[in-house]
Amino acid sequence: MSIKIKFFSIFTIVFISFMSVIVYHEYEHITNSFVMEHQDKNDYIKKNANAFLNMLKKDISTKSDFIVNNKKITEAFYLNDRDKLYSLVNTYYEKQKQLNPYLKIMTFRSSDGSTFLRVHKPKMYGDKLNKKRKIIIDTNKYKKRHYGFEIGKLKMTYRVVTPIFHKNKHIGLIEIGIEPEYIIDKLKNTYLLEHALLVNKSNLSVNINNKKEIKYFDKFALIRGTEFFDTSISGIDINKNPNKFINYKNNFYILETGLNFYDHNKNIAAKLLFASKVENIVKRDKALIENILLLISLMIVLFIMLNIVINKFLKIQDEQLKIISKQSSKINTIFNGASNIIVLTDGEIISKANKAFFDFFDQYSNIEEFTKDYSCVCDKFEESEEEGYINGKYIEGEVWTRYILTHPEGIYKATIKKGDTQYHFLVKVQEIQYDNEILDVIDLSDITKEVEQRKEIEKQSKFIIDQTKMAALGEMISNIAHQWRQPLSVISTSASGMKIQSELKLLDDKILEDNCDLIVANSNHLSQTIDDFRDFIKGDKVKHHFNIKDIIDKSLNIIQASLKTHHIEQILTLEDIEIENFENELIQALNNIINNSKDALIELDSTEKLIFIKCYKDKEFVVIEIQDNAGGIPENIIEKIFEPYFTTKHQSQGTGLGLYMTHKIIHESMKGSIKVKNIEYEYNSCNYKGAMFKI
Repeated sequence: MSIKIKFFSIFTIVFISFMSVIVYHEYEHITNSFVMEHQDKNDYIKKNANAFLNMLKKDISTKSDFIVNNKKITEAFYLNDRDKLYSLVNTYYEKQKQLNPYLKIMTFRSSDGSTFLRVHKPKMYGDKLNKKRKIIIDTNKYKKRHYGFEIGKLKMTYRVVTPIFHKNKHIGLIEIGIEPEYIIDKLKNTYLLEHALLVNKSNLSVNINNKKEIKYFDKFALIRGTEFFDTSISGIDINKNPNKFINYKNNFYILETGLNFYDHNKNIAAKLLFASKVENIVKRDKALIENILLLISLMIVLFIMLNIVINKFLKIQDEQLKIISKQSSKINTIFNGASNIIVLTDGEIISKANKAFFDFFDQYSNIEEFTKDYSCVCDKFEESEEEGYINGKYIEGEVWTRYILTHPEGIYKATIKKGDTQYHFLVKVQEIQYDNEILDVIDLSDITKEVEQRKEIEKQSKFIIDQTKMAALGEMISNIAHQWRQPLSVISTSASGMKIQSELKLLDDKILEDNCDLIVANSNHLSQTIDDFRDFIKGDKVKHHFNIKDIIDKSLNIIQASLKTHHIEQILTLEDIEIENFENELIQALNNIINNSKDALIELDSTEKLIFIKCYKDKEFVVIEIQDNAGGIPENIIEKIFEPYFTTKHQSQGTGLGLYMTHKIIHESMKGSIKVKNIEYEYNSCNYKGAMFKI
């Protein structure tokens, strides 16, 4: 019974609130319909106002054309004969003023903007407007007619300014001005309107109508209007058209604020506010009351019917609420129990976050506080130049969560700064339905430790690379020594032999020529050796097109002397294959493998010391195989040989970095692969066992 009372109490409150909203909307609907009916009238009035303005524009343009096309008038103006010009146009001006009493201004101005003749005030002339009056400046500048409202020496008028030419030479302009009352009075007399004229404050350079007090509203000033607006304008927002009723002296009026008067540059120079009287407001109120009474009756009947239905199913509702409550509690427990930060969002605005979110952003206690400062968790993401990091709300023009969902193959990360610490997160997004709404679940896993460990590993790798370079440099120096030993010996022997033969008078021209040729040949060999080592050491990190066979020859040339010294035979089976990759890095990798085979073969107690190098195509790959007959690698360590610092040699002979760097070069730089295995094979009717590296 307690639950039932509470339920019906809540239902009654909801019912009353709902009915209030419906009644309010019904009131708004009827009122808006009524307003729209009268707004149509105001729109018609605005159309007529613009029509009056267009008629005025054509009429004044015709009057201007009559003057500028009169040769006597333009000649008097050209000759600066003010009296003659006045005598020629005054009669025409007076006649036009009788036809249109709102015509107040007819002024001739020189090309510099100075007043030559005011027909309406002939004694006032000589003042310059070349820096103040934009319509005057632009007409003289562009030498074409301009139209628009503008405030002059006296007050605002609608002006038509036309350039004057005499014998195709621009000599000035004529300005004809009509008071805005021309339009205001036409509208007022036709439609019985209340009106007010508001002028843009930026145009108030003179005291309009000599009023001591001017009311200002936003960017506009009320310069004249009926008593209706003097008393009501303080409650009007002139930047909007509220379409609301205004009660004035027991009558209702509908307001219009959208009739603008523009200057010649299409900027709003003034606003004409007007209000038309509403005649049938009682009809509106009667319709409103009838609709409200009908709505209340229907709502009461509905309440009775719902009461009967709810009484029958209250028990079922209660059981369902218990089940839903239990499920909701379970979901919240799981949601808040997650160690990762979990956020529900549409990609731009957060709707829900778990406990881990507020543990991290501990300055906020709820989602409302967070969304006062940030709408999206991505607003907290720091800028990062590393690949895969999210830097803002959009990725390639798409909302970031949508982008991740449509590109699930990527790995996405983000950094968030808390205090002085930079935290790294792995970002995952999944789409779910929550509260009848499709939302994105954002999962932020803290990977700060992993990132820091990776950076430490990269730092160590750099150290390893530096060590490898030093080891490689020592190996190269040793190889240079091997390469140079024989040529230097030949050069030394040839030189000392020629000296002895010369002393014994046995040196003839042929012996001299043969020995010189031998010295030159060996010197060239020394020079070529230097070039090969220089090219290898230079190590440009730029991809080149090169032939695999040439690279293998270069690699062998670097260590050839050492191989010959230890009687190691090379058996080559090479195809001509062109690729684009890092030439020097491949040479370094090959040298590391061949040097390891050489070291193993040196320790071999055999006269047959063999290294086989084979190069061929396999579909879209180039394959290089290097094998020896040194007996192979022990099976218990073969899986470890590519690890850093792993070596089977004495510490004075190896660093354990050669094969590690080879693996790193092939996999990371050259985007290839390298494997090693022990094989048994037959060569020249002899059986051998050794290690085979396959790149």
